[in-house]
This record gives sequence, structure tokens and C-alpha cells, in this order.
Amino acid sequence: MNLKLLKVARFFHLIKKEKYKEKRQIEIVRHSPFFDEQWYLEQYPDVRASGMTAAEHYVKFGWKEGRNPGFNFDTNDYLREYPDVKKSNMNPIYHYALFGKNENRKTFATQSDVKFKTIKPNLLDKIISYKKNKNPLISIIVASYNYQNYIRETLDSLVNQTYKNFEVIVVDDGSKDNSVKIIKEYTKKYPFIHLYQHPNNKNKGLPETIKLGLSKSSGDYIAFCESDDLWNEKYLSEKIKIINLYPFVSIVTNDCECIGDDIILKNRKENTIVLRNKNAFDKPLKQFSF
Repeated sequence: MNLKLLKVARFFHLIKKEKYKEKRQIEIVRHSPFFDEQWYLEQYPDVRASGMTAAEHYVKFGWKEGRNPGFNFDTNDYLREYPDVKKSNMNPIYHYALFGKNENRKTFATQSDVKFKTIKPNLLDKIISYKKNKNPLISIIVASYNYQNYIRETLDSLVNQTYKNFEVIVVDDGSKDNSVKIIKEYTKKYPFIHLYQHPNNKNKGLPETIKLGLSKSSGDYIAFCESDDLWNEKYLSEKIKIINLYPFVSIVTNDCECIGDDIILKNRKENTIVLRNKNAFDKPLKQFSF
């Protein structure tokens, strides 16, 4: 129902006053140049499941939850800049349409457009990327320290990857348990798995361990795998699909499941893939997150 029909319905008392106000807000938000329905639904997939339209959700819940109506308008920034709007309990898009625009109030572009906006690769992107990254060597760095109870399963998950052009660089950081013994079993069986240790088997901490792993890697990309993590067998192949689509990949990320005692917790965790500068490790590295 558009605004004109709403006014007619209200004039003849076919719709209650409070319901009219709500529907009027929804229509104004829906027609706002700052509201992007497709973006909103992609950004917040729970909205689609709620059965409400994107505009209806933003009016009833979205702005109160700090959600953005599109990548050109930041709800929280508008409310922070104009506390009178927040005090009035009026959703920012509705306020801007009624008052803010005429008062020359500023709008704020959200920073999440870079993170969430979907950009489909064109044919040229795919051709360039495929030629460049058809079958890159991946160096997987595994930092190990006293993980004898987990390292075997971790290495098994790497060995079973469907994508095969990779090497595993295990750096042991002075383990006192049987970790090294277990790792050596794998280095004897699999020529692509290599073990390195600090001089005199000292414990130097994670930064030095990662640095040693980088210096021993020869891959085009570097992925980090914790020594108590398990990778799905298609983990690498799915990431390769992404870098084969885009010529200038910056970051590839995914969620993971953290397994605890009797429960599974949802959490976001980023293992990082790095495009190495082979000539100088003291220079900045371009990072890819897996």
C-alpha cells in the first residue's frame, strides 16, 4: 500500500492511527534512496526467515539493533552525531526524510559495504585469475607445542585434502611431550611434510615459531593451521576456487566450529593465508585469511 492509499484509508478510518504511523514509516523507508532491500537481506539473512519485508524489519527492529538500511547510510553514526534523534526514538531514515534532509544533516556511509557487498567476477577476472592461480603451491604452517593428543588428527586432516599441491611446514616450539615423535612418523611417510625446531629445541613462543615457518616455506600462498584443528577434506580446494575467480584477492575467510566438552560453540576464527614476499621477510606481507 503506497502513501496516497494509506492517507485515504486513514481519512475514512479504515486503519487505526498507530497502524497508519507504522505503515507510513515503512513506505517512507522503502522508498528512501538510502534503503537497499537486496543489500539488507544479504547482510542480515535472518530477516528473510522472519517473514517480514526488509523495510518492515528495519522500522520495527533493525534500526534499534544498530542494523544499517544500506551501504550508504550508517544507523549508529547518525544517532551518535544527532543525539536529539536518538532521544526522540525515531528511526534515522524516517527522521532524515522528514527533517534531516531539509536541515542539511549529514549521512554516513557504512564501512561494511567493503566487507559484505557481493561483487561478481566478470569473464576477464576469471581468465586472469585462472591463468595466474591455476594450481598454486600452498605452504601450510603448523605451529606445535605439547599437542601430542591432537597433532595426529590434525596432520591426517591435512594429508586427506582433495587439493594436493601443498606442503606442510610443522614447527615445534620446544614440546616436552611426544609431539615430535609423532610428527616424525609423518615426515617419514609423507615427503611433503617437514619438521623444523628452534636451536637446542628451545621454546621461543608463537611469533618466533611462525617466523621460522615462513622462512622455510616455498609456497605461493601460506595457510596457518593450529595443531589442534581439523580441516574438512575440501578446505583447500574451496579456497582455491575463490582465488581462481578473482585476480586481486585480498582476504578469504570462513567460520569454524569450536568443539568443547559435550557442546559445540559457534565462533568466528580466522586462519591466515599470506602471499609471501620471497625476497625479504622484513617487508610487509599481503595477507589472505582462510
